[in-house]
Amino acid sequence: MKLFFRGFSGYIFLIILILFPFFNLPADEKKEIEDFIDNYFKTWSKGDIQSYSNLFFPTAVIQFREKSGKVFTENINNFLEGQRISQSNSTDLLTEIPTSKKIDTGKDVSFARVTWKMTGRGKLVTGWDYFILIKNKDTWKIQYLLFSND
Repeated sequence: MKLFFRGFSGYIFLIILILFPFFNLPADEKKEIEDFIDNYFKTWSKGDIQSYSNLFFPTAVIQFREKSGKVFTENINNFLEGQRISQSNSTDLLTEIPTSKKIDTGKDVSFARVTWKMTGRGKLVTGWDYFILIKNKDTWKIQYLLFSND
């Protein structure tokens, strides 16, 4: 342990260690973002694409990453129409629930990595979403979404 704290880098580590609690997200802000993410999954799973679409900025960038690594970009209107069609083509709605959330935030900007599982129509699919959320006035919205299936 003495070697770790030796020299200038040891002092920097010690300062970071002491100040780390001050960099944590306030509990109410973290809860607000977690609630937003939960609402994202709930509205989609209910097939409520109108409420789901209200979670996005009109200029949001949507990308899907294939297992091969190839990334496809879709405009927000085409993406939402695809989601509407996906959820309206069956009486057996697909249900997607978050399985883990990692959130990092700054002033009015948040980055979230969410793993999820989707069930329905005899399938179980897992995957992940990366979000960049921006707070506009008092409302969080999605500016960027990158998602993939495992």
